[in-house]
Amino acid sequence: GDIAIVMCMERRFPQCDSLEVASSTSYALASLKSPLAQLPSIIVSNLKNQRLLLMSEPPFQYEPLFEQLDALGYDHSSVSVIPSTSSMIHMMKRSGAVGVVSRRFSVDPPHGTIAVPIADTRLNWHFYILYQRNSLKYPLVLRFIQGLRAAF
Repeated sequence: GDIAIVMCMERRFPQCDSLEVASSTSYALASLKSPLAQLPSIIVSNLKNQRLLLMSEPPFQYEPLFEQLDALGYDHSSVSVIPSTSSMIHMMKRSGAVGVVSRRFSVDPPHGTIAVPIADTRLNWHFYILYQRNSLKYPLVLRFIQGLRAAF
């Protein structure tokens, strides 16, 4: 492919050219019964003893979060990669786990949950365009990038 759009916590893409087009706060989605629901914001140490529900494998989207959790001695067996938001909600209600989600959940969190902002801006979501500058289709990619930047 000539272009990809990805959403992840801050990272570098040494294998291709990249451009950040937007960023957004990350949130911890927790049950209203969770002690996290009472906090105005979450710091990484609040997540150290939590079961985490993630939408993809940690190394890709969540690398900065896990660098910090690893420094705190986080047990990776407490991570579940889930296939859907409905799975996340089901597991949260069953086990008290916490999901790491985007701003969309802060606007209208699922019933019985609250989205608490993650305070560390290094853990914000970033939207990147990945491309190859030396591609024959680079002029088309450049026009796409310009249009996308204008939209944000």
